[in-house]
Amino acid sequence: MIRGRPTLEAKKQRLLDRINEKTVRSQQRAWRPTAKQRLYLDTLVSAPPGSPLNKYAISKQAHISYVSVVNWHKDERFLNWLDLQRTRLAEEKLEAVWKAMYDKAVEGNVPAAKLFVERFDKDYKPIVKNETDVTHHLPELSEDQQGELERARDNFQKLLTVKVDNAYV
Repeated sequence: MIRGRPTLEAKKQRLLDRINEKTVRSQQRAWRPTAKQRLYLDTLVSAPPGSPLNKYAISKQAHISYVSVVNWHKDERFLNWLDLQRTRLAEEKLEAVWKAMYDKAVEGNVPAAKLFVERFDKDYKPIVKNETDVTHHLPELSEDQQGELERARDNFQKLLTVKVDNAYV
């Protein structure tokens, strides 16, 4: 310090402190998505099945600059907001799926009823097949007998499979 004048290092440090202070204050303010960011989300979630869901395709469809979208994806606050919105929307969709499955189950759709019970009945326990190996008790079979036995097993398995509403139970 020369005659009461701060050194260059002191000036740099004060400037850095002010920049850090402004940065902290701006980060403390509540982050809100812009109108274009909300448009990006709406376009993303309303994309028809089978359409590309990459940043470029969505930005083009929403008429938003691809560079803006790339910059948004670098911002942790935007990514957190986007993930939160996607989760919220997915939960809403899942609720609609469960309701549709319940409606089908009430109509008599056996696979829907089974899935509904498996999901929501806390006391439900799936039936476990007890398969015990008894081959050591069987006499040796010829190849013809083994093939005949396998065909009989396959035919029996087909008889056990019941087709209900295009689904096998």
